[in-house]
Amino acid sequence: MAATGALGGVEMLIWLEAARRLRCTFSVREPDVDNRYGNFSGNGSVSGGIFQFLMDGTADVGFASVWLSTMTMNVTDPAPVWAQVCVTFLVPRPRPLVGQLSALWRPLQPAVWDAVAVCLLLHAAAAALLDGSVVSWRGDERRPRRETCRRLVDAAVRRSPWALAAALLGSVAALLGQPTPHARGAARRALTAAWRLPALLLSTAFCSALVGSLAAPAYEAPLDSVADMLRHGLSWGNVYRQPLNIFLDLQKPAHAQWASRWRQERRGARARLVETGRYAVPAGALGAFVFVEGESVEAATVAGLRRIHECTCTAYVAHVFPRDSPLFAPFSSLVLRMLSSGLVELWQSRATAHTLLGLQSAFLLAAAGLSAAGAVFAAELLLAAWRRRRRQAEGRGQGPPSRRTTAPRQ
Repeated sequence: MAATGALGGVEMLIWLEAARRLRCTFSVREPDVDNRYGNFSGNGSVSGGIFQFLMDGTADVGFASVWLSTMTMNVTDPAPVWAQVCVTFLVPRPRPLVGQLSALWRPLQPAVWDAVAVCLLLHAAAAALLDGSVVSWRGDERRPRRETCRRLVDAAVRRSPWALAAALLGSVAALLGQPTPHARGAARRALTAAWRLPALLLSTAFCSALVGSLAAPAYEAPLDSVADMLRHGLSWGNVYRQPLNIFLDLQKPAHAQWASRWRQERRGARARLVETGRYAVPAGALGAFVFVEGESVEAATVAGLRRIHECTCTAYVAHVFPRDSPLFAPFSSLVLRMLSSGLVELWQSRATAHTLLGLQSAFLLAAAGLSAAGAVFAAELLLAAWRRRRRQAEGRGQGPPSRRTTAPRQ
């Protein structure tokens, strides 16, 4: 029997209120961290954990964020559900895309780049066609139009592919705002002038977007679903084995494939696995609170994780009792009364209140401001006292003022 000094949490508050109403005393027994709930076998037996305590009769009630499932309800009597938990996973946070070549084409969307490439090719082809036929076009006004067009195309084909490459370089130079060779012919000059304006707009938009993306670098695509975790090659696990159907909906193909990536952790190895960037931690979300399932991790490790948006499963949390326990009926009645009166909701809201640790910086700033104000006030008092003493010393050094007497005039 291990008695804990500090008892907290909404579950514990519910039990303390019920124990006070039922006028019963109790002691707390904590299960092994490596096997908190127990291992369920196929024949319905349980080895270790809270559920073995309940089945052996060594415990009268069990609670530690116990998620109700078919297996747990077959061996215990659950009290009314007091909370609904979103079963989720904690995954590594997206890393900033810094120092990668993708920063050059990230300012514009792929559709914009496709449109720019098509425009470059069309402009280069038209420029090569006009450059190769400008000599053949002059002096042929009397020829039929069909023959003139045929000579124009033949002259352009004879110059390709070098003419097309040179025209493409000229189009790119105009897009980058660089000087281009002098265009021969009215049609060629009109084509160059028509390309200058969209080239100026595209280059300006690209440069401004590039500056913005470099000032605020983009991040990798976040992992928000089981499919994303599978695509990035993540795995998951726990220090003790539990039924996977309380974490996942095994009827879905992605969830069934994700269940095959479960592996049992060694005690103390979770932090090292998380640091690899290829590991997900099972967790539960109760409102704004997210608690890690299984072995706890340090705050510095949790700071590098984030919660996925998908709720892989929904779990219901309740206190569990042995079969035919005399405490089951009165405790269930008290829980229903707490839920209907809003007492449990009040406790949950108090749990989200700000603590002294969270507001420590504000109090430190206030203390620094008060200290500075006190120091300035003390300096002002010392300065005033010094000036007063100085004036008194000067007055004593000069002595009392002399009175001059003058004789009355005759």
